[in-house]
Amino acid sequence: MGFLDCFKTEMNQTYSVYPYLTGLDSNGNPQEGFSAVASITNQPCGYFTGSSAERFVADKYRTDLAGVVISEVVAVPDGAKLVLSTGENFIVIYADDIALQGEVMAIALRRDNA
Repeated sequence: MGFLDCFKTEMNQTYSVYPYLTGLDSNGNPQEGFSAVASITNQPCGYFTGSSAERFVADKYRTDLAGVVISEVVAVPDGAKLVLSTGENFIVIYADDIALQGEVMAIALRRDNA
């Protein structure tokens, strides 16, 4: 039994990730914003809020914390937009490979106020 199996009963949602892009478009004009194409789609996860979420993050992030997503380890960049299957939009504060075991990732989220 792997570490992720401890969360299987709570993994009742999915998420997609849209990276934040900066740079130049094909005409050389400055471009900044979230990608229209998701880099990760339909990734199974569990979503935790309140004190359940606070247990996964350091104190300094708790004031902005809206929730935490638990999933298998995938590449989720800080500052990306994360959209849950419920339609809720969040911004990734940071993603952490719990205990550096390569099995479970906690993704700290703040509300997307855009």
